[in-house]
Amino acid sequence: MHHRYTGRIGPLSPKHLLFVGVPVIIVLAGLYALFIRYNPFIYFSIVATLLFGVCIGPITESFGKACHSRSVAFDLASALVLGIFALWVSWLIWIALSSENGVDQSMEMVRATPTEWYGFLDWLAHHRYETVSRYFGAGSKSAPTTPTEFALKWSIKAILIVGIALLTSSMSFRDRVYSEKMKRWAVQRLKIEISGIVDTPDKLRIALEHGDFSVLDAAVPYFAPAINANGEERKCYEITLIDDPDDPQLRVIDLMSVEHYTNAKGKNVRLRLSIKYSCQH
Repeated sequence: MHHRYTGRIGPLSPKHLLFVGVPVIIVLAGLYALFIRYNPFIYFSIVATLLFGVCIGPITESFGKACHSRSVAFDLASALVLGIFALWVSWLIWIALSSENGVDQSMEMVRATPTEWYGFLDWLAHHRYETVSRYFGAGSKSAPTTPTEFALKWSIKAILIVGIALLTSSMSFRDRVYSEKMKRWAVQRLKIEISGIVDTPDKLRIALEHGDFSVLDAAVPYFAPAINANGEERKCYEITLIDDPDDPQLRVIDLMSVEHYTNAKGKNVRLRLSIKYSCQH
């Protein structure tokens, strides 16, 4: 049978989100705002923006794991909420650092409505256009931008950060297996690449779905080079065995298709494809 998550969450999940997730996100948002405000290189700011989104995902994943969350929806919703909150906090801190009376402005924006935010962007675009151009790419250092353009650039940045946070959170969730009997996460016992399987991923999936594990009898550990003498790409499978020693019903086989190929620089590249199958006995 397929391994499926029950969709349950731990009883302390909301409290953990409020008292653990929120403080960590505030610290992360503060560091990001400080870097964006005082870093003089625009390209480093772009990298920092990407890393900001990437960091939110693992924080959400560790939070979900600590809360014993077996719900993809809850984890993604947490990543969305924490991502939006992180953005909001980073903007408030950036505002506080951007002018002499920035702290007062930031406190006012805590209670601001969307209309008031738009009005603030209008003021910022005309009075801090050098800063706006430097950190948000709107307008120029010598001329103000429009609040619409500023809001658009700010929104693109927000979508990028939250989108990356959701992506990294969803990718980390799929590797977790939970024992409902023991109320704990199962342990990965073995991860190895195997070859010798001639079936296509689709045929292999169908066979495993029907309980036919004989398709794995010919499997051997994969130690071949990335490409053969003819320069052809090599394909294999990555198999992971996961279990809990005190839960005999939890025996999970996780199978993923893997490609090895040589890139333009002549380096061996290992690509894990999205063809993934988990079965449980």
